[in-house]
Amino acid sequence: MAGPVTITLDRAAFSRAVDKAPDVLARAMRIQFRAIAREFELLMEHRMSGSLSGPYRRNNSPDRLARRSGELIGTLNSRVTGQKLDKITLRSTVGSSLTPYAATQEYGAQGVNAIRPKKGKYLTIPAPANLTPAGLTRFPNPRSRSDIFFYLTKGKELPTLATLKGGKLQIMWFLKRSVEIKPRLGFRKTWLGKPMENTRAERLNDGVAAALRSVGLS
Repeated sequence: MAGPVTITLDRAAFSRAVDKAPDVLARAMRIQFRAIAREFELLMEHRMSGSLSGPYRRNNSPDRLARRSGELIGTLNSRVTGQKLDKITLRSTVGSSLTPYAATQEYGAQGVNAIRPKKGKYLTIPAPANLTPAGLTRFPNPRSRSDIFFYLTKGKELPTLATLKGGKLQIMWFLKRSVEIKPRLGFRKTWLGKPMENTRAERLNDGVAAALRSVGLS
């Protein structure tokens, strides 16, 4: 949750609209709140898709987020509530019971909060050979294959699970005792960033101006 923000408004124009046309101003503000919500959703959609999404789209930024199943972006939702000017609220959320990893992607999982196996010694991390071009796992777990064997990489530094394909070794899973994830979703970062700060100021000042024009006070 990003929380409240400070918005720069034309104070004189806003006060005039509140005094002369509060109901008209409220309607204009609801329209602009919805526009702000859509701008935010577009920024988040862009962050999780296209040129800004994942190593398979040549994005090497440290906070990249690969869009694979599309389930997380499907939970992005915004809602404007309230009719009176002092009750209008915009609430944007992401994540659901079907995407429990949303919080991990937003806040990260590092140090004592690193991800560790609930059972057994290792986490199984799909290797590139076990991923589709879109980044989806071809085989969800080692039990789905009968030809898997334990293999230590050169130098015996990394345990893996591998198979043979055409007589050649093919690593399918890396085995790790824990995995740290850096914050990558950027929900709060995007909402509090300069582009959204500018959008909020522009949209809400437009709403004030529209309300004044509608009652002949512009």
